[in-house]
Amino acid sequence: MDETRTAAARGNGTPRTCARSGCSDDPDCIGSLVQPAVRRIKALTPEQEAQIDERYQQIQEDRQRRDQEAEAIRRENALDAFLRARGRRYRDCTLDTYRATTDRQRELLTMLRDYSENITENIDQGKGVVLFGGVGSGKDHALVGLAKTALQQGHTVAWVNGLDLFADLRDAMTDNAPEGDVIDRLTRSDVLVLSDPVPPVAALSPYQASTLLRAIDCRYSDLKPTWVSLNVKSGGEADERMGPAIVDRLRDGSLCYFCDWQSWRRAAE
Repeated sequence: MDETRTAAARGNGTPRTCARSGCSDDPDCIGSLVQPAVRRIKALTPEQEAQIDERYQQIQEDRQRRDQEAEAIRRENALDAFLRARGRRYRDCTLDTYRATTDRQRELLTMLRDYSENITENIDQGKGVVLFGGVGSGKDHALVGLAKTALQQGHTVAWVNGLDLFADLRDAMTDNAPEGDVIDRLTRSDVLVLSDPVPPVAALSPYQASTLLRAIDCRYSDLKPTWVSLNVKSGGEADERMGPAIVDRLRDGSLCYFCDWQSWRRAAE
């Protein structure tokens, strides 16, 4: 822009220019905005730089401490919610309180402890747990112990009782409600613990079987482990009452064990 046009635009005399940038000294000139700020910048002394670094480190440590405290509270709340869902009787259940008095029970306990020691890796790999056998053999006790370890490591765990699941499915069918709500509850968490998803008598109905298969297949595909206790006398009975497609997915790559000993509840009588 020549001097004549600049003077006419400003309505005054000869335009001024920035001493350093050489551009016109008007409100729209970037040089007139930046240069005064640049002139005000002063070099920091080593002591000032050290103070800034120390303050920054303190801020980072405070933020990390707050995050750790918040995570500890989240895990504690998650554990409390899980135990409320399972019931007061199981509040003190751990692998350490699992009674192993026979060779078979001690073998199972060793396998469970090995799984627990590498629980994050096993969960990330989608490795499930299937404990089947007679009633009262401590299957749910063992799964609660594992669940506590998983929750303490920050994983999400959902506990679903088979009878409650069947009631929810019956209500959904009666109310003509979408079964997606039930499936979402079964697939949302990192770990799903299913306590005896087998009817007390007979086998799963076609509706129950298809809905449960959808949930188990979704978890299986996403490498989300399912831990399940089954009150059946053999793998064959599990296939007959739940369907081979469900049982096959539950057992694939999982820790499976047949709890073939007497009920602890009967032994206490």
